[in-house]
Amino acid sequence: MRHRLLVPSLVLLLALAVTVVPASAGKSAAAATLIDNGGCSFTVTYTWSGLSGTGLIASVSLGYREAGGLNVLFARADFPDHIGSGGSVSATFTLTGPPTATPYRYFGLGNLFKAGKKNSPYTLSSVRDSVVYSGDSAPQECGRTVMVS
Repeated sequence: MRHRLLVPSLVLLLALAVTVVPASAGKSAAAATLIDNGGCSFTVTYTWSGLSGTGLIASVSLGYREAGGLNVLFARADFPDHIGSGGSVSATFTLTGPPTATPYRYFGLGNLFKAGKKNSPYTLSSVRDSVVYSGDSAPQECGRTVMVS
């Protein structure tokens, strides 16, 4: 009787171990950070390592969260000619103009893209495992005119 319970228990334990530890664990990593510089200015930094590809476009974006959880991206900066094995890019987004009536939580997004043959923004495809979001800022009322530096 003990033997009948031991075999299924070992199979279940092995299945859980395989499920919990992915095959690519530790090989690739990507992170995005958002720094609130004050005055509706945000710096988004994207860092990656262990991804594949050459001639890639690294991208950082600034977005905000609508009530109900909708993410709205409204500013992006692209940096061409990167490799997937590792790198880091950052951009500062300064929001000006009349402040919004509703305070929003801002976030950063980082990504690596492969360009299509036409090298058009419409032919970009994301590199596998490269998309990451930062944490959110405190709610703020900022304008919608964006300057990127």
